[in-house]
Amino acid sequence: MVTVHTIEPDCGYQSLGSRDYVVRGYAGKTAGTRLAESWTKLLFFPTDPTLPRGDFLNVKGYVLACPERVARQLSPILEASGELLPIEVEDAGEPYVLWNIVKAIEGLDQERSTWRDAVRWQDAQYAFHAERLPPESQVFRVPMPPSTVFSLGLGNEADFVSRYQALGLTGLTFKKVWESP
Repeated sequence: MVTVHTIEPDCGYQSLGSRDYVVRGYAGKTAGTRLAESWTKLLFFPTDPTLPRGDFLNVKGYVLACPERVARQLSPILEASGELLPIEVEDAGEPYVLWNIVKAIEGLDQERSTWRDAVRWQDAQYAFHAERLPPESQVFRVPMPPSTVFSLGLGNEADFVSRYQALGLTGLTFKKVWESP
């Protein structure tokens, strides 16, 4: 059985902001655009330093950050779905990377998926074409909604959600949104 979860930042943990990220135009890039070729290391700062710092920090929906030590633990999964770009996080005391998720598949069944607000995809009920969900793509996006990130659950400890939970990581939440018949 295949399951699909959404991956969302946990609002109880810090998010990151960056003047450089916006000024250099990265924030306005289309969801899933590869940035490595033009990337220069940027400085990020916690948007609410009163919150605890999780292992994953939200930058922009489909763009997350984590310490290099966390990225190394999950490297096969993270690298299969996107790019790991070096960043500097103010007062972090360790190197960080930006996880830019670029893996996109045309797997959403638009006829069976429903939502209340097409702009914000509120109250979305997702349905997928099971045959379009490749087993090697454990973390992916679909072209619409562009800021939603999904994790494919393969029923083993190698999938992203299982590895994240087994390692006791923090900063993300998961919601099961679909299961293959």
